[in-house]
Amino acid sequence: MRRVGLMAAVMLMVTGVLMINQNCSGMGVGNKLLGQEAQNQGGSTNNNNNNNNNNGPGGPVIPEASKLCPELDVREGSVQVEQINPSQASALPGLIQSAVPGTAFILSPGVYNLSATLQFNTAGLRLASSTGRPEDVILDGNHQGGSIIQISAVNVVIANVTVRRSFYHLIHFVDGGVGGKVYNVQLEDGRQQFIKSSSFNTPSDNVEVACSSFVLTASGRAKVDPSGGGCYTGGIDAHKSRNWWVRDNVFKDIYCNNGGLAEHAVHFWNSSRDTLVERNFIHNCARGIGFGLGETKDEIGRSYTDYPGVTTEAAKYVGHFGGVIRNNLIVASTQNRFDTGIGLEQAIDAKVHHNTVYSTDAATFAALDIRFVNSNPDVANNLLYPTSYTRGGGSPNTYLANVISKPEYFKSDPDLGIRLDPEHAEVISKVRDQGVVVVGAELDLEGKERDASPDIGAVELPPQEEEKK
Repeated sequence: MRRVGLMAAVMLMVTGVLMINQNCSGMGVGNKLLGQEAQNQGGSTNNNNNNNNNNGPGGPVIPEASKLCPELDVREGSVQVEQINPSQASALPGLIQSAVPGTAFILSPGVYNLSATLQFNTAGLRLASSTGRPEDVILDGNHQGGSIIQISAVNVVIANVTVRRSFYHLIHFVDGGVGGKVYNVQLEDGRQQFIKSSSFNTPSDNVEVACSSFVLTASGRAKVDPSGGGCYTGGIDAHKSRNWWVRDNVFKDIYCNNGGLAEHAVHFWNSSRDTLVERNFIHNCARGIGFGLGETKDEIGRSYTDYPGVTTEAAKYVGHFGGVIRNNLIVASTQNRFDTGIGLEQAIDAKVHHNTVYSTDAATFAALDIRFVNSNPDVANNLLYPTSYTRGGGSPNTYLANVISKPEYFKSDPDLGIRLDPEHAEVISKVRDQGVVVVGAELDLEGKERDASPDIGAVELPPQEEEKK
């Protein structure tokens, strides 16, 4: 079991969203942050309503830790299987477009040089490597053409492959890409955003992105689209999207060195809703996780009947509705290229729990930025350095057991970059056992179960008796 491409993925899948008891107050052991499983995991495919069918990704299931990122065989349940080899690369776009629903395309090892987009416009199609190892099958756009994969049909699965060097996006969800899954995929060097979700009519809801890696290399950085401020790339960028589940991924080195600011590793905005972002490792990315962007827009991206008062006025505009950001580790250790760890801009009713955010850019970096009047998050058990900000009228609804850390709290770690020093006096007094209990966040970044007095941050410290052995 491993975090694809970079680190061990020994974590446990926990879903659902906490609804915080508004009567909770105070900090430290004994303060319970009570809740219930309440995330709307279904979502609507209608742009103007909020019906839920409970069929979205990440239903209330807690599997065993060993099954967090299990092997996925897309042939199981398929209607038919097409075996493909690299010599068929030029024919692959046509084969996919003419496939019957439920076809699984199984690719033999090799490099597939693609000059045309793979358009998945038929329901239930799957594409995966024959070996289950993403490094064995490489879909290479050579920075030419458009996007490498475009998804506009329901229940499409992309698994166990490498997708690299797009001209636009590596994977693009457009109208109707509902219920998609990107699993155990290595995404490298998107000239624009690696995974994009945009729609005009039917939003791409209920998508799961899991156990995958997003990496911008030095050669890919030289190819980034220079428009939009000079660094028009990012990890996941989703408009008007509901019930996405982004879990157990690695995002690495998504930044530019030409003076431009890259987009977030994970970004949901323009009226997106109910996004669950958990157990991701974000290393040296210009911006970490973002809900919403800007104080207002010229139009509302998507309307919901249970939020009837939303307009384009700054006082009534919402960039993101609901959602949870939990158990993520965000580390930035290269100077002058990093801006925000977790950014909430006109993000209403968000939950931010058990994250660790750390940057050596202490003078310019905001570990947590709560911005504009409709940003009212519940914030609990986060370990932040150098600081957090509230500005433009943004203010947390609940702020419990959060700690502004110090560099000396951490020591270097070969997998995560940094790890808490369990012997540091202030870690013992301010971090260990000092959290409040949060329903839904019982498993830490590495899949360890938190005890009745949880530690603050993304990673639960080992029990003290284990440290002495």
